[in-house]
Amino acid sequence: MAVIQSAADLPKLLPGACIIEPLVDIAKELSVIVARNESGDIQAFPVVEMDFNPDANLVEWLLCPAHVDSRLEKEAERLARQTIESFGICGLLAVELFLTKNGELLINEVAPRPTTAATILSKVAIHRNLSNTSVPCSICRWAAPK
Repeated sequence: MAVIQSAADLPKLLPGACIIEPLVDIAKELSVIVARNESGDIQAFPVVEMDFNPDANLVEWLLCPAHVDSRLEKEAERLARQTIESFGICGLLAVELFLTKNGELLINEVAPRPTTAATILSKVAIHRNLSNTSVPCSICRWAAPK
């Protein structure tokens, strides 16, 4: 990913084809990990906030729970649930979102595998299992929501 503002920035591009998109005025980057079983039951992990290293453009800090209000949490989870249902995926899906400075949530990317956020959350779940506390969901099976 490279931000191209003028012809002088073109050397930042990697060789090969690329996609040009409008620049989004991002306030935060969020992620929701959802899991869906064969019956279509969906469980979501808490919304996390990703803080990126400005030079490497890699996740440097992961804040869980994200510092967003409950309305945005619910909307992020709704988008993640709708996405995994639309793709018909059985398993894990990471849905990464941009929160714009205008308060709009945009899907940035999806990954049908654990991402950085999922890896951290799975370690939290393992810790909770070892300490005999409740785990938010099991990837393989869970009780259907009532």
